Amino acid sequence: MKKFLLIILTLSIFITGIYANAQNTKLGDEFIYADVCDEELLKASAKLVELNILKGERIGDMYYLNPSSKVERILAICYINSALKINNKKTNHDNKLTFSDSENLSENLKNQAYISMDAKIIAGNRDDDNLLLNPYNYVTRSELYTMIYRAMGIKSDSDIKLNFIDANTIPDYSKICIKTLVKNNIISNNEGEYLHPNEPITKGEMILMLYELVKYNESSTVKTLSQRIKEEFYGKIVT
Repeated sequence: MKKFLLIILTLSIFITGIYANAQNTKLGDEFIYADVCDEELLKASAKLVELNILKGERIGDMYYLNPSSKVERILAICYINSALKINNKKTNHDNKLTFSDSENLSENLKNQAYISMDAKIIAGNRDDDNLLLNPYNYVTRSELYTMIYRAMGIKSDSDIKLNFIDANTIPDYSKICIKTLVKNNIISNNEGEYLHPNEPITKGEMILMLYELVKYNESSTVKTLSQRIKEEFYGKIVT
């Protein structure tokens, strides 16, 4: 009898563990978060987890994304570097390129900022002779769109009308970036909608943009490889 009860208890624990895991961290073979119900965000986050770009916060046996939280500038930089697979690059900078407001950052986070600057994803802000990173400021939509645009390396395209109700509030530095992302179907440009360009972007919104960045890089890599193969086989006749 005791042996029978032990077997039943063991099976119960095993099945409960599988159920909890399936409910909170898995959807089929994809990783999911306990606090995400939007299908598009689930798909994007699963892809980023698969590529080791994203993890989230673990509490017990469940993972949480906190999709409505605001994103600090330094964390957005880390995410973009990771999505581009440049987060482990080495950098060398003299005093002229030192951020004057980075004293409280760890060496690793400082390095991420300099990696991003080397890749021309960020430029920093000038205040007299000081170069500012503003690492703990929340990233606005305009700022993140600009960083994503630079990370993608897309050819600029200004020949497009922005239909957002608040298009006139878009900062000058990001107009060409947003227009180019709209042209490439990265940002929707529906008539009568608001962009809210100067409001902080949420983590969920940032992840959707990172997903677009990853997809673009994957398609670009395939295209580049295809072109290289054609050139190796056929020379310059086929382009």
